[in-house]
Amino acid sequence: MLNLRLYRASLLPVIAAVVALAFAPAALPAAQISPLPAGLFSAVRAQATLARLAATYAGHAPGSRGDDVLASSVANQLRADGLKVHTISAIAVTASGKRRIETVIATSAGQRSGSVVLLADRSAPGVSAEARLSGTAALLELARDLAPRGGPRTLTFVSSGGGIAGAALAAAAVPRPVDATIVIGDLAGARAQPPLVVPWSGDGGMAPLSLQQTVDGALFSQLGAKAGRPGLIEELARLAVPLTVSDQGPFEDAGIPAVLVQQGGELGTRSAQVSIATLAGVGRAVLSATQALQHGADVSPASTRDVTIAANVVGGWTARLLFGLLILASALCAVDLLARARRRRTALAPWFAWALAWGLPFLVTGLYAKLLAWSGLLAHVPSGPVTSAAYPFRGGDALALISVLAVFVLACLARVRLIGGPSLDEAAGASAGAPVALLFLASLLAAALWLANPYTAALLALPLLFWVPVMAGEGYRSPGAGALWIALSLAPLGLVLAIEANSLGLGPIAFGWTWLLVFAGGEIGPGALLAFSLAGGLALAAAFVLVHPSTRGTPEDIQITVRGPATYAGPGSLGGTDSALRRLAR
Repeated sequence: MLNLRLYRASLLPVIAAVVALAFAPAALPAAQISPLPAGLFSAVRAQATLARLAATYAGHAPGSRGDDVLASSVANQLRADGLKVHTISAIAVTASGKRRIETVIATSAGQRSGSVVLLADRSAPGVSAEARLSGTAALLELARDLAPRGGPRTLTFVSSGGGIAGAALAAAAVPRPVDATIVIGDLAGARAQPPLVVPWSGDGGMAPLSLQQTVDGALFSQLGAKAGRPGLIEELARLAVPLTVSDQGPFEDAGIPAVLVQQGGELGTRSAQVSIATLAGVGRAVLSATQALQHGADVSPASTRDVTIAANVVGGWTARLLFGLLILASALCAVDLLARARRRRTALAPWFAWALAWGLPFLVTGLYAKLLAWSGLLAHVPSGPVTSAAYPFRGGDALALISVLAVFVLACLARVRLIGGPSLDEAAGASAGAPVALLFLASLLAAALWLANPYTAALLALPLLFWVPVMAGEGYRSPGAGALWIALSLAPLGLVLAIEANSLGLGPIAFGWTWLLVFAGGEIGPGALLAFSLAGGLALAAAFVLVHPSTRGTPEDIQITVRGPATYAGPGSLGGTDSALRRLAR
């Protein structure tokens, strides 16, 4: 039975933290500004370069002979600008299969350690040749303008290929230390279409706010419009379930601050039209931001989990404090329930095993997704996250997705048939250990997730607030009410996934396909796979407990065995005191 006093008392620090959160926002860091001399970044010359590249290399594919020739042409142009150029050749698993990718790296001399990296990807499947190569044309124009000027920090110009897999090769190859990276995407759309700055990383953070502010400020000064910063809800969702499919992600994952500047954000606009005005404005903004970073103060090397509210920033420590207190409240109640169950000699070990075993179907399904890639049944799975725009969803892939769902269902049936264990259909006293074991395990997992990423831990901490009073409370609970409680508790996770799918422009099937590729491609490591399996298994066990009425008994099970006078108002079998009877009468 739940100690309601303990439950209420454990939530008091959470209320205090919410009140403190109202006073936590601080001002956003100031953007670093650099004056832009007249005559820099010739849009006419950049457009001419773009037209030449599009006419000559329109049909090149990652790792193809045409792509190698294009890489050599870019290297020669950068070398002609007085830069020190070297080319790295390495194998990468792209959306087109395993390819040998040429990565061109050109550096200018700096006066102190640290560098600013500008990177443009030569390949972008699904868009026109001019849009695909507009970043490369802008990179060459920026090198032509910035290389002769020098500065305190080294400038590094990188031409990569193969999408996010090629960006991972570049992130590993650029000379250290790196102060900031600007990834240049499609800059030549018909008009500036926000969002223009993408800060996400794949490890549960995003680019430092000072870097975002600097690039945002440069775009505003050149275009007269904000870059389209994501809102608070989208930031929380992307921090809770980390996933990025654009080229700044590998740099952030490698500990290098990076943002992507591109029309239409992470996926681009897929526009076939080119605007010289947009190319000029965005190109000059990137040049201005690069100069500001080259001459300005150091940028924090770590990704941030701070979130923004209008013009204010709320530190990531507030989320760690708030969600940590939520987990602590649930953990205290779970420990109290465990102690009570042990005093009553309730059998708990079988129920711990029962709850943990429900994670096996999720673990088996995750391993099966990796097996699909390892065996070749799922063709050329890319080594980095991609969407259906880069790796189209085909008929054979539909069979793979259906087979994954079938394996999950079969694993659940095998869990029931082969492993067995205690049953919720047993008497109420015998099944009383189920919610105790489940809540204790869920609290432990939430605490472990909190150490890694408090936003991810919140997706388990919030359901625990529903599960604790409902599972451990007294009284009859109908299956319908239990189903409502499980739906309410999992609503935050559903909302987060819906926001992320919308941000990536994916429907339900395409979003599921993207996550299948993430699991199959190895982006989910052993620790993350284990945590995912445990969380999924505990959620499934919680659903069984909540919708099963026998966990708390039925109204017919509650029998009155002790009777007393109608005026009973206190201990003893002869009634209460006069003062207690008067209170009862009132």
